[in-house]
Amino acid sequence: MNPPVTLKDLENITRVADYAKRIDRNMANVFVDMGVLYHEYGDAGGGNASLKAKANMLRAVEIFEEISPGGSSTDQNILEDQARALRILADYLQNEHWIDEAHPHQREPAKALPYLIQGTKICRQLLRDDPDNQEIQFELARTIKGYAQAIDDLGRRDEAFESVQEAIVLLVTLKNSRKARESHFNILLSSYIAAGDAAHDSKKNEVAYEQFQKALEVAEEYAIRYPVTATTHDNFSWCHERLANHWRQLKNLPEALASFQKMQMSLEQALILDPEDRMLKDGMAVAYDGLRSVYQLMGQNEDAKEARKKRDEIEAWLAVSRE
Repeated sequence: MNPPVTLKDLENITRVADYAKRIDRNMANVFVDMGVLYHEYGDAGGGNASLKAKANMLRAVEIFEEISPGGSSTDQNILEDQARALRILADYLQNEHWIDEAHPHQREPAKALPYLIQGTKICRQLLRDDPDNQEIQFELARTIKGYAQAIDDLGRRDEAFESVQEAIVLLVTLKNSRKARESHFNILLSSYIAAGDAAHDSKKNEVAYEQFQKALEVAEEYAIRYPVTATTHDNFSWCHERLANHWRQLKNLPEALASFQKMQMSLEQALILDPEDRMLKDGMAVAYDGLRSVYQLMGQNEDAKEARKKRDEIEAWLAVSRE
């Protein structure tokens, strides 16, 4: 069995490659793999990891554009890889978690949009020739979800809601298939959350609540179907957070309090399984801040003070861990 390819292996390939001759699918995918590994390694990848990740993805997309201008290749493998590279690059551009703290910049949904549009076009083209291909269906769903997020960030919330519904239809079909994977559940759950957020921002509270409840149903089904991990509990916390904010906006403080408490309990269970996860810790700080705000609105000042103290302790831990 061959050892796994490391980031150093990929860096060595790009150093010795003759770029004038290596404008091909394999070289493009080396840059894709490097981009993904830089993201996964974080600063362990040598510093400025997220900037290196984005630079490598940009190079991959440039190479694919040279060998398949506008997605015009007749090679299905090239088109599938091109669509994936476009989606990942767009994700780099529009999501803050791709950016390291040493080099912060604004999310760039407007820059991400053309890549998502082209990726969607390529996926639709591939599905016309192979309509039952579940990998392409999944790629299309993820790309449409990214498109919906970008236009939501640009203020086109009603359009975002309608767009993400197409992704949801594809993902429900994949989730219910014999070849369903954990990733189908996770992306479906996040798609319902995205739909709920878009409706919430448009003041369509009943629609938002319905989408958040559907996300919760997916979390419950995932918990039954797959072994329990930190992700299992984090899925629940995500849903309860959205429901808590929904109830708080409607000034239903008892329901808001109950949902924030469920969020807190879910994250406690997740942290038992993964006690050093920064994202879970950050979520717990959000949960305690939510509890603080609701307790304060309910006039329960001692409880609010205790929740604030716990939030501050977690934020202090996060600050120290970043040093």
